[in-house]
Amino acid sequence: MRQLEKELGQPLLDRSGRTVTPTEVGEAVLPYARAALAAAEGVRRTVEEYTGLLRGRVTIGLVSGAADEELDMAGLLADFHDAHPGVDIALTEDTSERMPAALARGELDIAVIGLTGGPRGPASLTTW
Repeated sequence: MRQLEKELGQPLLDRSGRTVTPTEVGEAVLPYARAALAAAEGVRRTVEEYTGLLRGRVTIGLVSGAADEELDMAGLLADFHDAHPGVDIALTEDTSERMPAALARGELDIAVIGLTGGPRGPASLTTW
């Protein structure tokens, strides 16, 4: 940061107090800094996609009883982990009613929810 401040000729952070806070100039350039970091992350992800190396975290929401003989969740997750060891898998259990909202908020990447009256009889599972 100090090197960047030296190159720009302006302090971006106020270090005079007990905490470090952005200066007025620092606040003004913050959106550009965030965009630059996001672009660098996009470049990294694109290169990793071409080399087949995936990293990151996937968050999966499950309803109780989702892992049964019809849906071998443990086997699916083990296969995924074998294929993509750099991806952390987080599991969370919730209700079918709440998980679509969690998906919309970006808290879940995948949801395995129960539907009533589906093709498997009184209740079935589906993934989003």
